[in-house]
Amino acid sequence: MPGYRLSRAPMNNFLIAYISEGSFRIRFADVDAIAHEGQFLIVDCYEPHRFSTDESCQDIWLHYDGPAARNMYEYIVERSGNIIDVGRSGHGLHEMHAIFDMLKAGRGAREAELSHHIDGVLASLASAGKSSGPHGDALNVIDRSLPYITAHLNDDLSLDSLATVFCIDKYYFSKRFKERTGTTPHQYILNARLERGKFLLHTTTLPVGAISADCGFHSQSMFCAAFKRANGKSPSQYRAELSQPFQS
Repeated sequence: MPGYRLSRAPMNNFLIAYISEGSFRIRFADVDAIAHEGQFLIVDCYEPHRFSTDESCQDIWLHYDGPAARNMYEYIVERSGNIIDVGRSGHGLHEMHAIFDMLKAGRGAREAELSHHIDGVLASLASAGKSSGPHGDALNVIDRSLPYITAHLNDDLSLDSLATVFCIDKYYFSKRFKERTGTTPHQYILNARLERGKFLLHTTTLPVGAISADCGFHSQSMFCAAFKRANGKSPSQYRAELSQPFQS
């Protein structure tokens, strides 16, 4: 409604909103921006933030967090800013409606299903910006591959598979990927899978075997070995330490 004002303390999550009518102003940290009809806005709610509007406004919104949330937020903002114009027919809007239709229907929302749709929103926002330069087209492919990887960690993410999905030579893809990210596709995917494993160990009671499958490892033993190499402890030890009370 016109004259709406809201100030909030830090909330330890991120916000995505789509403005379907009117306009909406957001202020936090050094950001002071207005999102108009047909645009998305993305907000770091770890910062104190204020919303306001001087006209009739309608929006759909969600809060999210997760192991890769900040990296994805920073990636989107670096490319497109906090206001992203993807149009009414964008994939991100379709995914937002899928989330709300699922919740409005009253059926139980599984974490994996919600995560899939949220990843779809983020992938759409991440793909909205453009890269330029002598390798602009290839770098745009790399930019699109990052949210795809995040959304498909339990799928086949071999170099051959990624090259097929993005219609690019696998060796050229690998070279440009390392230039863009500073690491190989294999190491990037492994790190992302291990970070998701840590997140699930911390936030769910799923058995280690189920977590290893959810993160895309072919076996529990492969997950445990990779996890211990990266973290110096097994998944079970990591989870046990999280449950111990803090002692000064």
